[in-house]
Amino acid sequence: MKRSMVFLAVVALMAALAGCAPLPGSNLDETDSLLVLQLPDTRTIPAEWGSLAAVSNSSKFPDVFQLWFENEAGEIYLVVFDNKTRSLLTSSRAIARQ
Repeated sequence: MKRSMVFLAVVALMAALAGCAPLPGSNLDETDSLLVLQLPDTRTIPAEWGSLAAVSNSSKFPDVFQLWFENEAGEIYLVVFDNKTRSLLTSSRAIARQ
């Protein structure tokens, strides 16, 4: 009885370890991520980023708004506005056209 319990414990441990193996194709390629840009300060957006195209928000974060800008070249810029602090986050994202 004791041997069978040890055997089952070893099999369960092996199954758990096999379940922790990385999935094929789950490695993220950092070169494919969106370009991160830094704003010069928390109050201004560069004019070259174009006009405000849209504003979005999530019910999970009601005080945070995503401001979407598009310039004449069709490039998209995402800037986050925090309504609690009444300021922009300095880290923003860019989506370039090719």
